[in-house]
Amino acid sequence: MYFYPWYKCGAPLFERILILLKYRFSLIIVIVFCKQYCFAQVEPNVEQISRTSINYRSFVTTNSTLFAINDSGAIVVWDLTKPDIIAIIHPDTSFRYTAICTGKSGEVFAGTNTGNIYKVHASGHSVSLFLKAGYHITAMCFNAQNKLFLTVPYAVYQPVEKKRWTKFTNHSPGFHYRKRIFGLFFRKMDAFFTVPQFTYLDKGGRWWMYSRFGEFGSEIEIFDTKKERILSNRYDSIGINSLYVQSIFDDNSGNTYITSGLQHFDNTGEIYRIAPDRMVTKIFNGMIPADTIISPKSKGQLFVGPGTYNSIDNCIYFASSNGFYKVNLTTDGKFGTPRRLFNPKLNWQNEPRAIGVAMNIMNVEFTTDNKLLFLSSSDGFGIYDSGKLVMFK
Repeated sequence: MYFYPWYKCGAPLFERILILLKYRFSLIIVIVFCKQYCFAQVEPNVEQISRTSINYRSFVTTNSTLFAINDSGAIVVWDLTKPDIIAIIHPDTSFRYTAICTGKSGEVFAGTNTGNIYKVHASGHSVSLFLKAGYHITAMCFNAQNKLFLTVPYAVYQPVEKKRWTKFTNHSPGFHYRKRIFGLFFRKMDAFFTVPQFTYLDKGGRWWMYSRFGEFGSEIEIFDTKKERILSNRYDSIGINSLYVQSIFDDNSGNTYITSGLQHFDNTGEIYRIAPDRMVTKIFNGMIPADTIISPKSKGQLFVGPGTYNSIDNCIYFASSNGFYKVNLTTDGKFGTPRRLFNPKLNWQNEPRAIGVAMNIMNVEFTTDNKLLFLSSSDGFGIYDSGKLVMFK
């Protein structure tokens, strides 16, 4: 079909309507992305270190050393004091590294897509075979008793005793799992395990496994590594499946925090606290304090990203569409006033399941020497300390 220019009155009415709708949709997309990119302002005193061009998927730190798995399935070892690469552990063509964690004594272990688990030597230059699990490993952790647990398709798996847990319930409404019965027909299952995108082991031994799916919400599954049992993710005062989970972390008092955020036409963001008695409180509604507004266009609610707790200053730090914020927790556990620390210039990518962009910060934590470390989706790592930001990749 040939479209006349919209301003030509001779064009058929139907074609003129289609063209107007086409231009209106394009205008909406432009407005959404312009609104998001106005947040990305260059932060002063930023050092850039470039060693590779490949993005990272996950990482762990021990003392001043960072072990990161990149998109090629290799382990890149960084010295955070410089920062600079110590070594790159390349797998052979038969496998790739897919998961990484630390043991009770600080040793580093890496799992593979072929089911083998390797111990990374302290020098960071070599590995040795530790255990054969037999399944594609997507995440791993050691509990307080130094017992190993894995996530594999489609179960939580304890490889030493070969135990499996699969019957997790209360799934996201968008998730449907069907199982073939007797090889003849499919049956919809209510209890099953979904492979998580992210995991967090809290101080009480609970393994939080979660994924986010844009406007379609999130998935949260909880496993008790101490008592080796599935825990309920149902809470009376919060709809877990209606969250857009960006991160889960805990403090020293037994409270668990969930940061939730999404950009779908507009920004949304909240932070929830789950007390030890399972009472849930929304402690932050995402509204930007007046003294942190960096542009008239950034007024309104934040797109809240991942966060973490710092036990040294009793503060929560979290990423957002307006940069990184620091919030103190009062003696009675209430949320203080957020204070913006810095706003790095990072690349943004489309959110495939929403009209907007995906959060460009994947994980946030503190190093042993109290420096803020974060992993971005496209720009590598950032480490922030005393007003200076170092980006390295």
